[in-house]
Amino acid sequence: VYTRQTKHQADRKPDQVQATQFVRHDARVANELGRLYLIGFAVCLVLGHGKEPPACLIQIGQAYAPAVGLISHCRYDRVEPYPLVAARVSAVRVSTGVQIMSDQSRRRVHRSLRHHFRRKTKPGDRPGTIVVDPEAPKPQITVIAYTETDLVDCRVEQPSELAALLEKWPVVWVNVDGLGDADTLNRIAEIFKLHRLTLEDVCNVHQRPKIEPYEEHAFVVVRMPHNTEGISTEQVSLLIGRNYVLTFQEFEGDVFDMVRQRIREGRPVMRKSGPSYLAYALIDTLIDSYFPILEQIGDRIETLEAAVLDNPDESVVSEIHAVKSDLLVLRRAVWPMREMISGMTRDQSPYIEQSTHVYLRDCYDHTVQLIDTLDTFRELAGGLLDIYLSSVSNRMNEVMKVLTIFAAIFIPLTFMAGVYGMNFENMPELKMPWAYPALLLSMAVVGFGMLAFFASRGWVSFGSRKRPPTD
Repeated sequence: VYTRQTKHQADRKPDQVQATQFVRHDARVANELGRLYLIGFAVCLVLGHGKEPPACLIQIGQAYAPAVGLISHCRYDRVEPYPLVAARVSAVRVSTGVQIMSDQSRRRVHRSLRHHFRRKTKPGDRPGTIVVDPEAPKPQITVIAYTETDLVDCRVEQPSELAALLEKWPVVWVNVDGLGDADTLNRIAEIFKLHRLTLEDVCNVHQRPKIEPYEEHAFVVVRMPHNTEGISTEQVSLLIGRNYVLTFQEFEGDVFDMVRQRIREGRPVMRKSGPSYLAYALIDTLIDSYFPILEQIGDRIETLEAAVLDNPDESVVSEIHAVKSDLLVLRRAVWPMREMISGMTRDQSPYIEQSTHVYLRDCYDHTVQLIDTLDTFRELAGGLLDIYLSSVSNRMNEVMKVLTIFAAIFIPLTFMAGVYGMNFENMPELKMPWAYPALLLSMAVVGFGMLAFFASRGWVSFGSRKRPPTD
């Protein structure tokens, strides 16, 4: 492991530390790295006497210990008496190579390490207890309110401004990016009269796709895919009310730009319809965002299949496991979505209009198509590993066959050389002038004769193999 700390640029904030890290993507190396960090940090605590530990040790601990799940819940900016530990390392990547990561990439790494987090509420807590992630970004509220002819598209600084918009406009879309402030979330919940259990599910971002009807709203949970630094999913919570759609996202940035564009361009169907159609448009766009990712996975599977058949090596195995892991992430997100959409069309909720059910059935068909594609790709990915093992075994058999043929040819030749290599005086062939060339000729005849025999039986072939034609 090599770590180099680069100099701060003039336009960088003083609390941002950039580093380049070279790390083998191997679980054993990562575990040993975490152990070494803990040992080194303990030594600094004992021998440092309040001094600052080496910057290299701090960077290694902040970058890699959370990645192996050893001290992922440790808040380094609260450790004393080491002020340098409060520096936020924005260059984090556990992979082979070098990359300087921005704040946006750090947010993606936070998303990719989500499987390390668990429920934040303690067992036995009162239902509806709100516990936010301290590392989550602060809420950013945007509003799009419209009628057939008018439109308001703005950013809201205070949640109290939302009440006036709800009273004035027939359709209001309120989008909240970030779940890092419990006070802001509680104020939004009071304005929209959200149930405490609903707000708890919004903050606990490990929910599976579902729909839950309430008296004041319908609560829908879906998962939005991301294909940055590995495939992951982000929870998106939708609340459908009388004249509003309220969405909560973990981070800024989504796939809803086309929906916003349709509203701003004044599309008649979108402008004339109510909140339930807007909710359908958001869900449909989110479901369609899975198809490009599946196409990329399909291309990866085709490339892996060609690599397995032509030149299988150990790197193919890790790539196959990566594909299977990505498919598992997508399947966990898509499979419950079918039941959720079916529940939206089946339940007689007053907040989902009857005219929207036709469009939701189209979403249901897309979800079934996604599930069928995922199951097909999972079978293909599982078969690739079997093909790899068979290819390696066949290649080993070819090598063993060649070695066996050489050994079989040289056995009689070794016997002939051994017989005439004995030091006996009464061997008349040794004194004949033509004995040596006759022995070499006999050995050549025996060797080529055995090769011809092996070729006639199909045990050995000469020349390149013909490969089947490819499209």
